[in-house]
Amino acid sequence: MKTFSWKGQLAVGDRGEELFMEYHPEPLVVYPKHAADFRRLSDGALVELKTDTYNLEHTKNCFFERWGNQEERKPGGPWRARKDRVKVFAYMFVRHNVWLEWDTKELCKRLDKLTKDMKLVYIKSSHWVVAGYKVPIADVLDIATVFTFETESVSGKAEAKKYGL
Repeated sequence: MKTFSWKGQLAVGDRGEELFMEYHPEPLVVYPKHAADFRRLSDGALVELKTDTYNLEHTKNCFFERWGNQEERKPGGPWRARKDRVKVFAYMFVRHNVWLEWDTKELCKRLDKLTKDMKLVYIKSSHWVVAGYKVPIADVLDIATVFTFETESVSGKAEAKKYGL
């Protein structure tokens, strides 16, 4: 079982949130509660963001956390977002300047079908175990909206095209 550096991942998440706020096409505000990361100003919809450092050259998967705490069966990822009435679930590949957005309910419905026969992947922290699924991006891409952004070092549009997003 893989052990994860949650402190390191927190820094990645913070950087992803900064980029998301900066490059999102709609105005967002930080949502002050645990249920979501942002609220869209246009319609008040809640948005949850997962930021990943995965290299798309080495993986064509998204890791969707099913259980935030396996032992207590606390929902994680899009399932927790659905429970908390979060409208949009976003997944950023921060090294590629690309993110995907889904309607949370539609994503969970698809994931429930896709993961029915998949084995959970377990990730240990110092206090609990997270469980989730490695889901091929191609299996959820048709219900996603793809967003890209440009920085001096990375062209999100070129990266999205390169990896078939």
